[in-house]
Amino acid sequence: MRYKSLWEALMLSLSGKEINLFQPAREFIPMIKEVFRTLVELTKDIPGASVENHKFCTSVHYGNVDEKVRNSLVLHIVDVFLKKYSYTNI
Repeated sequence: MRYKSLWEALMLSLSGKEINLFQPAREFIPMIKEVFRTLVELTKDIPGASVENHKFCTSVHYGNVDEKVRNSLVLHIVDVFLKKYSYTNI
């Protein structure tokens, strides 16, 4: 039996039965990747800011950003997202 990916191969349990993996958000992965790239671009020049891609969601960490620019960073990200990705949850 051929598998498209390592993940698909790992979906077999020890008993040899396939596991039905329910991932309703799978169709949004391309959009989440685009959001991730946008966030990386927005934060690349901000020391202390980092972005994580968790496959089905993306996170911006700004706790290590200088307090003087932290609020403006958050407001800028929210502003960009309200304009570009109005259909997402912030």
